[in-house]
Amino acid sequence: MTRILRNTVVAFGIAIAGMTAIACAPDDYEENVRTSEEALTPTPLGANKVAGIDVSEYQGTVDWPSHKAKGREFAITRIGDGTYEDPTFDRNWKGIKAAGMIRGAYQFFRPGKDPVAQADIVIRRVGKLAPGDLPCTIDVEATDGQSKEVIADKVKTWLERVEAGTGRKPIIYTGPYFWQDNVGSMAFVDNPLWIAHYGAAQPSLPAPWKAFAIWQYGDSDGQLDVDWFNGSKTELEAFAQVGGGTTTPSSTGDASVIEDPCADGGTGVGCAKEAGTISVGFKADLQATDDDFEPGCAATGSRNGKTSLAPFVGLAAFIGMLFVRRKNKSS
Repeated sequence: MTRILRNTVVAFGIAIAGMTAIACAPDDYEENVRTSEEALTPTPLGANKVAGIDVSEYQGTVDWPSHKAKGREFAITRIGDGTYEDPTFDRNWKGIKAAGMIRGAYQFFRPGKDPVAQADIVIRRVGKLAPGDLPCTIDVEATDGQSKEVIADKVKTWLERVEAGTGRKPIIYTGPYFWQDNVGSMAFVDNPLWIAHYGAAQPSLPAPWKAFAIWQYGDSDGQLDVDWFNGSKTELEAFAQVGGGTTTPSSTGDASVIEDPCADGGTGVGCAKEAGTISVGFKADLQATDDDFEPGCAATGSRNGKTSLAPFVGLAAFIGMLFVRRKNKSS
């Protein structure tokens, strides 16, 4: 093969690799690799905590009685992603309750789609919430290319409609850096916060929240997400209106430091880290989602079941570039 042809082929390979990296990486991929220098102020759990999990179709058939036997008192199951509806929702929604656990439901929110249509799916699937049901959750961790102002406005529309339709003020699920950089609204402080922060001894909160209701802190053997409710079992039951209560966790209160949040055997990223250490990686904040990937990208790992191939193709492109430079110098 001549030098010109060889270099042309290698350069073409680099171009393909680069395009694959762009196609397979999440739109907000840069947000996923925050480091300790950019960490927010850690906010510890209170004096009590209750174990729970959250699931979607990627967990397949869930053995709810076994989770109850392990001491998990609540579970939150996915309704869907945007206007896509999770085929396991009805089974999980019924199974959680049948196992004697407090149940909740979340929808992965798509700012690029109609918030009313998305909210109406939630209302149709859960109806008016009953005692033992947690408020519904809006999962805010994708931009769909929308501005901060548009995202905040559509989140507001969803929250108001779901609150009216279900009878409860919804929970907001998000990561600290994602909310800070891509939403930034101070308008939702009255909505309970479910904070997603892996790789930390305690979570960091975006403004305006000063406290959180739930912390998604890791995963169990890479199979499902694990959570802490920030309070006692009695407080969890009140939050779920067991017996008709109306308590909502404070979003502005203080909390006190307790033991290692991974002491129950959770194996999520960061569970072995020392207190005060924050190392936010891909799954620590923003999670990749179905619409962020094209055919040919890997399908393992993250909250919605996808993991980007971008780091690997990026490495291939770098190696290819070194090869071209070496050949050019030796010619």
